[in-house]
Amino acid sequence: MSLSDIIYLLQERYPGPAITFNVFHIIKALLLLGDKVYLSRSKLAKELSIGDGAVRTLIDRMRKAEWIEIDKKGCKLKDKGFKIYKKIKAKIPKMSFIKGGKLALDKQNFALLIRKASSKISLGLEQRDAAVRAGATGAITLVYKGDKFYMAGEKEDCEKRYPNGIWIKLREILSPKEDDVIIIAGGRDSKDAEYGALAAAWSTLSEKKKSKVIR
Repeated sequence: MSLSDIIYLLQERYPGPAITFNVFHIIKALLLLGDKVYLSRSKLAKELSIGDGAVRTLIDRMRKAEWIEIDKKGCKLKDKGFKIYKKIKAKIPKMSFIKGGKLALDKQNFALLIRKASSKISLGLEQRDAAVRAGATGAITLVYKGDKFYMAGEKEDCEKRYPNGIWIKLREILSPKEDDVIIIAGGRDSKDAEYGALAAAWSTLSEKKKSKVIR
């Protein structure tokens, strides 16, 4: 996924008011608009859990970047925005709130899959730290290889080490394939868990240096 367009919207020198939103707000906004077609400003603010001022700035920047158009029905992705949405969906095709079982980190737990990203994972510390900075309690990073789940940086089959129905659920919900990465973030509320996972995913996709992975 190209990162330059998303980064550009976060730059303070971009025309308009200073931002009070973050990269995970942009990603979620694109996913919402791509999935639901039209969204009003008030609905978008509610879905993103940000204030009216922040959502106005975000919408204005997306409009000036020609990602969206606005009419009486609300905001809608233009071709450029839809292309970015499709790139995000290609990299993060599935996500869901889950009952974490032995992987539960807090009251709310959110899991997402990053396609073919195992080469960007080392010990999972970068993902955990990114999730915590976004408000999550913590995050677990899993690598999927040879039809098995591995904790980042470890070589033991998670299903054998931690027998639990959660592994069946992860397969059903996320449909992982070889070299995929799964991030599970926990939070006191749903917003913290979801944004924590999205922040960890962004940290992973932004990583250029390839790390040693499980073989």
